[in-house]
Amino acid sequence: MPWAWHSLRATLKVYALTPDSHQSIGSILEHQAENVPDKDCLLFEGQRWSYRDFNAWANHIAHVLKQRGVQPGDSVDLLFENCPALLACVAAVAKLGAVAGMVNPKQRGAVLSHSMRTIQPRLMVIGDGCLPALHSASPPQPDSVPRLWAGMGPVP
Repeated sequence: MPWAWHSLRATLKVYALTPDSHQSIGSILEHQAENVPDKDCLLFEGQRWSYRDFNAWANHIAHVLKQRGVQPGDSVDLLFENCPALLACVAAVAKLGAVAGMVNPKQRGAVLSHSMRTIQPRLMVIGDGCLPALHSASPPQPDSVPRLWAGMGPVP
């Protein structure tokens, strides 16, 4: 039962965040990684990430995004199915002070294209299984928006 109380308290802290808060999802993750590094941060389909592991993953992604020019206030399109990589990318974007624009991978054609353009991203990160959605965008997103592949296997 104590784990349930701690989980509830952590969830309430995230919901209490406002645009004026001095904390972010990224800073809360850092805090948890320092204070309870071996506790479960994320469980998904039989896989487990501790706060230490998940924070390290998010830091690695943040480093890559920063190398690609993402700065505070920028937007980053995230085109992912429901998966841990999406959450790691959201945390990474938050750590940089940027905005994660979560694009619905169920959209197709002009609707998807509109969603991607509305965010006006500095770059786009695409997850496994979302290439069909991306290729359906009509008209396609301009090539001026760099794309990063976050999938398994060879880069398409």
